[in-house]
This record gives sequence, C-alpha cells and structure tokens, in this order.
Amino acid sequence: MALTDYTWDEHDDWAHSTRLHRDEIPGRAALTAPLLVTHPDDSAQILLVDPHPPGTWETWMFPYASMVLSGADIRQWCGDEVEFLRLAVGDTLATVADSVVRLRERLWPEYRDALATGYNNVLPHLRDSWGGEPVYRNFSLKFSNTSNSYTAYVFDYHRTVWPAGQYLPVPHVWVRIDEFAGRRVDGGFRFQGRKVSSNVPEVLDRMTGAFPR
Repeated sequence: MALTDYTWDEHDDWAHSTRLHRDEIPGRAALTAPLLVTHPDDSAQILLVDPHPPGTWETWMFPYASMVLSGADIRQWCGDEVEFLRLAVGDTLATVADSVVRLRERLWPEYRDALATGYNNVLPHLRDSWGGEPVYRNFSLKFSNTSNSYTAYVFDYHRTVWPAGQYLPVPHVWVRIDEFAGRRVDGGFRFQGRKVSSNVPEVLDRMTGAFPR
C-alpha cells in the first residue's frame, strides 16, 4: 500500500474516524516542543532557523527540542503495558494522539530533562523557554526512513521572545507571521534559497490570533 503521512490537531474531527492500517502502527514516539520565537522589537516577526549541516536538508523550521523514543526505549522506561505499545490495526489517529500525550505525561521528568539539557536543541540558550501551557498542540504520524517504520509525534508549541542582543549562531530568517498565509507547502516552496518545513504555514495560519500585534 502507498505510505501516507498524517497531521492533525485536537479539534480535527476526522482524526476520530481515520483508522490505522497494519503498516501504519508507529514504532517510535517523538515528544517535541517547537518554539515560536518572536522578535524583541516586533512581535509580528517570527524566527525560522536551519539547524542542519551545510548542504544537507537546507530547510527553514521553528527551533525545537525533542525526546525520541523507540519501542525498546519505551519498554525499558515504562514496561509493556503503556498505551502506545498497545496500538493496533483499527485504532484511530485520535487514539494515537492520546497515547503519545499519556506517554509524555508518564515520562514527564525525563521529557523535561531532555528539553532542559538541549537534547536536539539547536539554540541552547533558549533551553529554559519551554515552560507553561503550550499556545498550540498538534500531532503527526509520518513514515521514518531512519527506523523503517512510522513515528508518532506530539508537538507542543510554546511562545517566547528572542533575548535582545543575543547572537544567533545558525542560519536564520525573521518572517512576518502572515508571510505564508494560505500557502501550501508541497516540497517545492522555497524562501531565500531554502525549503520551508510544512508545519510553518500550517501552524502560523492557525496561530495568527495568538500573537498580539
């Protein structure tokens, strides 16, 4: 069967009726906290970075920190009875979302430690910015060539302001929050010489009201 990637949020009704096929049962979970970083002098501008080595992905994205867990990792931390490890054919995407949220809750101290120490964090001086309630949450189920299986993601987006005068050590751009309004990213959308991660316009479209001008 053709491989399909899914992205949804807590309010998408179709996630309650879209069911897993055999090959779509996730083998990994990624507990991820992207940062929506606004400019210290203009809250209508948001930061995108390219954290990858030159000549590799060349993609603009939100800064993030993440804790990625294989099935073996989850068994080691939680045993075999955790909901994520019991996902089966016919379960809905909403069930997948609930399982990764519960997994994060169960591993909350480890998750917070992973973020605080900058695990996968491309801007370590923002490592303490993931705090409080997220301003937005969504989920993805995507095929990973690395693990040759699907990975289930929960993304908790937090908002912070870039520290005035702080040096940015990675390639970056500041874009207006409405810069990509209505833009669908199909792999061919480029901005200032780099691709734009698909979640950038998706999240900014949904989150425009969360950023006072």
